[in-house]
Amino acid sequence: IGDKIRAKLCSNATTGFKWEYEMSNENVLNEEDYDFEEPKGDVVGAPGIEVWTFESVSKGTTEVRMAYSQPWEGGEKEVWTYTIAVTVE
Repeated sequence: IGDKIRAKLCSNATTGFKWEYEMSNENVLNEEDYDFEEPKGDVVGAPGIEVWTFESVSKGTTEVRMAYSQPWEGGEKEVWTYTIAVTVE
């Protein structure tokens, strides 16, 4: 309890895509921080990195399922997915 997990995933906001997540058990982890790291240099349309920091707050297991999608109706869904399985002892 109290340990942290950081997820850093490539993201390109200029395409309308963004990462969103769901947890199977929301009692185990809390989202502590979110940030977007801008692309390096002056390259128009270059991807950056979305960064989440989660803190473990109670014993148990959870799965953080992340999906890279366009959030609007009719947008592409789950082009990429990333899953983190977590056990806090």
